[in-house]
Amino acid sequence: MKNINLVNKILKIIVGLLGLGIIYWVSRVNYLFFHATSEFFSITIAITIFIIIYNGRKYINNNYLLIIGMSYLFVGIFDFLHTLGFKGMHIFTDYNYYANQLWIAGRFFESSMLLLAVLSVRWKKIFSYRFLLTVMSLVTAAFLISIFPTDIFPECFVEGYGQTSFKLISEYVIIVVLGFTSYLVYRYKDLFGKDIFTTLEASLILTIFSELCFTFYNDNYGVLNMLGHMFKILSFYYIYHAVIVKVIREPYDTIFKELTEMKDRLGIENEVLHEEVNEDPLTGIYNHGYMMDRVEREIIRCKEKGGTFSLLFIDIDDFKGVNDRLGHKVGDQVIKEFAGILKEHCRHGDYVGRVGGDEFLMLLLDTNVDLAKGIAERVNDSIREYRYSGDEKITASVGVKEYSGEEWDMLIDLVDKQMYLAKRKGKNQISF
Repeated sequence: MKNINLVNKILKIIVGLLGLGIIYWVSRVNYLFFHATSEFFSITIAITIFIIIYNGRKYINNNYLLIIGMSYLFVGIFDFLHTLGFKGMHIFTDYNYYANQLWIAGRFFESSMLLLAVLSVRWKKIFSYRFLLTVMSLVTAAFLISIFPTDIFPECFVEGYGQTSFKLISEYVIIVVLGFTSYLVYRYKDLFGKDIFTTLEASLILTIFSELCFTFYNDNYGVLNMLGHMFKILSFYYIYHAVIVKVIREPYDTIFKELTEMKDRLGIENEVLHEEVNEDPLTGIYNHGYMMDRVEREIIRCKEKGGTFSLLFIDIDDFKGVNDRLGHKVGDQVIKEFAGILKEHCRHGDYVGRVGGDEFLMLLLDTNVDLAKGIAERVNDSIREYRYSGDEKITASVGVKEYSGEEWDMLIDLVDKQMYLAKRKGKNQISF
């Protein structure tokens, strides 16, 4: 097996070097064709990242993936317009150097999103993909309006002179942002894992090399410009490898491989395996992915057959203090017993799941907001009576929302906001 892996690695290196050699040859024969081909490779990777993350969004409980996935749609848009605006393409005939302006705008956007994505790995609150797309659309629109109709974006390249001071300063700022992002990836490497850490760092370092090439070049058709695009191709390959292969495909491959082996050894039926995949390992109740899927299925049922349902979004108040004072072992025990309390208040056909560290969701079938409020009050009463480690007690904030035609992600966002409203009102209460 080791020999096979070694051969595969050698073949990849040979194919990679051959590909780079062909790219270099093309750049010497027809630079405009080389530029368009290299950019469309990057655009294809960017759009692929977006499509996969977007279609898997309801199963992703990870800010890093959501930010990278949503942002690379707009990175692809910037690169597409940059390609069309390159001198010699004759798409935009009123100005020859839109490509340089679009490059800087796209790199500002990309480096900022990479930094935000890495910063967000420690954040508890998961962004709504709708919110991300809205904000990123507005930022992209602002850049494009400043470049095209208003013409207020500073010049980046002047014929016979080369790069402007604004372009050079911008490149240095982008390099600093990428360098700081690389430092954060190193600092948080334990959160990413060895393989993902390595590929992320490789992508960031290659992106920095790419920016350095574009900092020192003086000719849009020169060698440094060509090297910059080659480094960019490699950096996009590694970001694809880190986001898609390492973070999405391999974990699911591993999960289902282990379940298949377990089934073969013990003869476990498919239904049991299904429960294993959908269970939260600490509490034994449903996990985030299953609850999101269940809510979506219930919405489809209500649209087809009528009826309604309600959601309770429940968050333990000041749970961090439990871990800080008494340790994570006690914290885990509290989470398990808290889940048991919620389970006791589930009627036949209802669902309860753990959707975050100390966040829980209850799906109450055929229940309007008044009935849901009554259940929420009984849940909160039971929580107030609960004691751990002697006479320690906890409280919870509960958001209540009745389904009224929303899509699943909007519904989750609304009930989440109700829970945070209960927090802002003083905690230990219900908002509906």
